[in-house]
Amino acid sequence: MITEHTPLFSTRYGHTAMMKWYARALERLDLEHESVTVPTRYGETHLVATGPKDAPPVVLLHGMEGNAASWRHQLADLHRDFRLYALDILGSAGKSSPVRLSHDNHEYGAWLDDVLTGLGTERAHLVGISNGSWIILKFAAYAPERVASAVLMSANGIMPVRFPYNMARFMNIRAVHATKDALALTLLTRGMVRRAVANTYVADADADPHEIEWFYLLAKYYHYRFPPGPVTDAEMASLKSPTLLLMGEQEKFFPIPAVIARARKHLPDLRAEIVSGVGHNMCTDNPQLINNRLRQFISSLPRDQ
Repeated sequence: MITEHTPLFSTRYGHTAMMKWYARALERLDLEHESVTVPTRYGETHLVATGPKDAPPVVLLHGMEGNAASWRHQLADLHRDFRLYALDILGSAGKSSPVRLSHDNHEYGAWLDDVLTGLGTERAHLVGISNGSWIILKFAAYAPERVASAVLMSANGIMPVRFPYNMARFMNIRAVHATKDALALTLLTRGMVRRAVANTYVADADADPHEIEWFYLLAKYYHYRFPPGPVTDAEMASLKSPTLLLMGEQEKFFPIPAVIARARKHLPDLRAEIVSGVGHNMCTDNPQLINNRLRQFISSLPRDQ
């Protein structure tokens, strides 16, 4: 059963501010791109498309608190090599329908199946970070023949979120949400967010002010949803296409050895790598390094893969 349409933002002003951040992030790319809306059985899905239309199609799936602009560094670089589709996942902080689907069935897989059909793409290379990786695993269980390859970065869906970050699951409780909204609207400052986010950055990394502003807006106005737990062994084994698993050496949310061990046990065509110098937010920690990994992996596959 799908979750009903949910107010994703605590105030109208907050929603407007976050959409302005989204627009500015894309404007700064100075990149020719299209804003596309695709109908699905669960609601409209917005995405950003760029790159040659005859290039290999690559679908980018952001993490739990993101949107298509989360991939701005990848869009700016990889559009020369691939036809990129950066999705606003349903129920996320983007422009798609505010519908949060169930984590307990096939709905996210069916949703992504509808998106590919709407794009006229039979098969695509799928790239996900954090919860975007979970969606790839669910999609592979639903329509494995449509996965040309998969890149799972900072992957959720393989092992549970580790302590103490798993305590954030209480944010899903309505009363906790209401308390958080009241406190955030009256007390939260950018300085508080900057200090909190600093704990998730890699050592010696300079915080991006634009990124800090996004986390501030999220913390102040966005209704967080705790990510789903691991997929089943059978669901994992459905992903038979070439798969690249990238975990940052400074990953804080998931136990790296356990993630890689379980992936190796169930994914038949896996390349796994611990990436030095990056953490959970590897796409922004070191964009050039990650872009090179993505380019090398996808380009190494047969064109019809």
